[in-house]
Amino acid sequence: MDAVSHQPTQLTTTFKTKQSMYIFFQVHPAGQNGAVCLLWYVNNKVFFPYALSVYPNERTTYSYASYGGTGSGYVELYWASTTKCTDKVLAQRVNFTVS
Repeated sequence: MDAVSHQPTQLTTTFKTKQSMYIFFQVHPAGQNGAVCLLWYVNNKVFFPYALSVYPNERTTYSYASYGGTGSGYVELYWASTTKCTDKVLAQRVNFTVS
């Protein structure tokens, strides 16, 4: 990730153990507050649930995680009204590998 622009510098889906895995995404909050709820999985087990607030004028944002083991993984991105994520709706799923 570029430290100034906060944009990706190299696209990949393969990471090394304990390497930061960034996910960049667009949001369309339609002029309302909301939240993106992320569930990071490796080997079909959640290792990092995270939620972030989204404000009415935001268009892009990102999150990241790292994993201390190896395996096939994915991150699920959900839209919700708050960071409690009780009303979350799946928006996207992205696959990756940690080796």
